[in-house]
Amino acid sequence: MQAPRVALAGLGNIARVHAKALSEAAGPAASLVAVMDVDDGQLGPFGMDFGIGETSRNLGDLLRRGRPDLVHG
Repeated sequence: MQAPRVALAGLGNIARVHAKALSEAAGPAASLVAVMDVDDGQLGPFGMDFGIGETSRNLGDLLRRGRPDLVHG
């Protein structure tokens, strides 16, 4: 069974805590594959910090391009 692909929708203050907890708790059991926020200033730095190449400004793009199994918001 392949690990679930997880995306974060919204990169407010708590998003970094959620991303860190997901990577530490899930390990290879899940992978953070995409993030979404309406603020371009949040997307680039967050993606770089967590090694996420797929960033989007709207939910439709997040779902289409990131193809997550689960969206956490």
